[in-house]
Amino acid sequence: MALHGEVDILTAPTFACVLDVLFDAGRRDVVVDVGELDFVDASGLGVLGPMSCRLADGGGILTIRSPSPMVRRILDIAGMGDLIERGCPDPRSATLGPEQHSGDESKPVTGATNSTDGAVRLPAFPASNEVIDAALRLVTALARATIGGADGVSVSLNRHGQFITVAASDETIAQMDRDQYATGQGPCLSAAAEGHWFHVESLADESRWPQFVPRALEEGIASILSTPLIVSARPVGALNIYSNTDHAFGPLDQELAALFASQPPPIRQTHRNERP
Repeated sequence: MALHGEVDILTAPTFACVLDVLFDAGRRDVVVDVGELDFVDASGLGVLGPMSCRLADGGGILTIRSPSPMVRRILDIAGMGDLIERGCPDPRSATLGPEQHSGDESKPVTGATNSTDGAVRLPAFPASNEVIDAALRLVTALARATIGGADGVSVSLNRHGQFITVAASDETIAQMDRDQYATGQGPCLSAAAEGHWFHVESLADESRWPQFVPRALEEGIASILSTPLIVSARPVGALNIYSNTDHAFGPLDQELAALFASQPPPIRQTHRNERP
């Protein structure tokens, strides 16, 4: 079977039902192709783990095929890396374009589009701001756990014409975002405004954002990676990853950040006359 889309708290029950049907039909060796899977959270892992045990008890095996770098990292952290198909290449080559203009901007994330014929298309659901914010808090926690060098992560969104932080791993990181809002400067705002990722390899050597950088240095922040959140081809916010170490984010970390940012929950655009 093949998965397409996301496996989260809303879609995991559908995934579980499909696996139950295969099990009840006598299938004991099940291959789940996740090449077109954009994201999996704890709910999806909660389906894979028990089913793997059920199949093993019956003399079978659950195999995960073609995971993306982000899905592979999540499986490894959850202790499920042994489910990945043997010989499946570790996709470490980044599809993220290099930064342009002396490290300012990036090209969009690119990648091959595979056929999804026969894929299990998990349903999409409308989401309120409360649901969106809860999902973004989960994205923040997963990004903090999976991206090497990350000491803190936040998500900034533009709501009602102003930026707010809807998820942050701790108060220091939330303050870093607020300092950018207060000064009107910083990689978070630049990424959200321009729709390109900004990678500050060393704040000590950074000449952009002169009002914000000293504040970040005072808090021990040494490098920042900000990646835009895109909805309907427009940037609406940014995923921000902070580190206390210079040059903390390598190519794989940048790719993982792009994958997290390219598959946010269904962010609902609001206007000034709407309630949040």
